[in-house]
Amino acid sequence: MRVKDDKAKQFTEREVKCSQVGEITFIKFANYCLFCPTCFSGPALEYTLFDDFVNVRGQYKRMPIGGNVLPFLRRLAESLTLLAINISFEMKFRHDYLVSPELGE
Repeated sequence: MRVKDDKAKQFTEREVKCSQVGEITFIKFANYCLFCPTCFSGPALEYTLFDDFVNVRGQYKRMPIGGNVLPFLRRLAESLTLLAINISFEMKFRHDYLVSPELGE
């Protein structure tokens, strides 16, 4: 499906690019909906961005191979550190105390 040229004037450049998808088969749609990074929240990114990422086109073609490994490891380490802090606070300060009458005293 392609936006007609006369209607394209009311859309931004990004909206016009994202509207130029073409025919999508059921398998491609299922692949899009079940894409691992977004399957928990649903398809929250445009299909064209997903297609470019999977087929390494557009902005993803400029990304160096393995260029996102170090940022991923840093975010993973931050997440695990915050998880450990959260678990240690949960063990030390029980959440049951927050809803007990003794909290207001």
